[in-house]
Amino acid sequence: MPCTGTDVQSVFRLLTLGPPGGELVRRGRSLAARRSGVLTHDHLPRRGAGFLLLRPDGYVAASGTTTSGLDQAEELLDRLAVPQRSET
Repeated sequence: MPCTGTDVQSVFRLLTLGPPGGELVRRGRSLAARRSGVLTHDHLPRRGAGFLLLRPDGYVAASGTTTSGLDQAEELLDRLAVPQRSET
């Protein structure tokens, strides 16, 4: 469920699913470490592998089941998390 009001965090959340030692969780942890100012990472052990990239308001920004999908989510995160520059 999306967050509202003061519950909204200012960072994106990456949720990986699958085996605890799986490639998606390893890459998810690495991505969160590289983007620590804008991204947190959590993992839920499940049989099937996958990921969700959640916006700060709780809505899904991206999802997938492969490492190439996670690469695309990282590109999206780079675009969404870049502060807007004011033109003067």
